[in-house]
Amino acid sequence: MIVVIYFGVVRSHPAPGMILLVVLGGLAIWTAPNRWGASIALHYLSRVYWPDPADPLPPPPASNPRS
Repeated sequence: MIVVIYFGVVRSHPAPGMILLVVLGGLAIWTAPNRWGASIALHYLSRVYWPDPADPLPPPPASNPRS
């Protein structure tokens, strides 16, 4: 959407430009849950693999070699 606005598609071609903005806006709203889920998963993985000592995330359970 930023590229469409930056290059002035709406100003040079008003009707197709507005249709393109509406389609891109709808696509952004439609895919929002997937993008939010992916970002939450990446945030969790970054906390697990690169823990911060001040992070309230509990440590992983210790593995029991007898089981």
